[in-house]
Amino acid sequence: MLRGTIIVVLVIITACTSGPGEQPGRLEKSKEESVDSFYEMSLKTIHGKKVQVTKSDKLIFVNFWATWCRPCIEEMPSIFRLRDKVGDKVDFFLLSYEEPERINTFEMKLNTKLPLYSYDERELPERLQSAVLPYTVVMYQGKVLFEKTGSTVWDSESMVKYLGELKSKTNE
Repeated sequence: MLRGTIIVVLVIITACTSGPGEQPGRLEKSKEESVDSFYEMSLKTIHGKKVQVTKSDKLIFVNFWATWCRPCIEEMPSIFRLRDKVGDKVDFFLLSYEEPERINTFEMKLNTKLPLYSYDERELPERLQSAVLPYTVVMYQGKVLFEKTGSTVWDSESMVKYLGELKSKTNE
């Protein structure tokens, strides 16, 4: 049991101390598994207001992060720039399991360009649970289209193009 715990801790430490990682061409394409229960979750803004995610005709970019996770923080500016490049074609949700007050303090230091949300880990669909941060998924209509564990530079032209291709496939 102790050996398994040590391995899990080492995996988490490795993922959360590495620098920006793989480019979008190496993203793990996911089996299209349903995560409809994601839309039933209650997210909280940094001010404690509850927010419900609704299904729409947009892709949903969900990034799981924590204030203590260095790679999470390092990749955030590229997520902000990706948002600037794709505009309103994609909905972005940056989610932390931490309390809204802690996220609020962090947001004031970072001057984020996207809203940060907290969530109750007990509500998170099992399919979206990961032992490694950062963890990012892109979904459409409750289906996970791809996922990526670890830090990435998100605003590359190949990523913008990839999101466009994913969106056009969803319209077929």
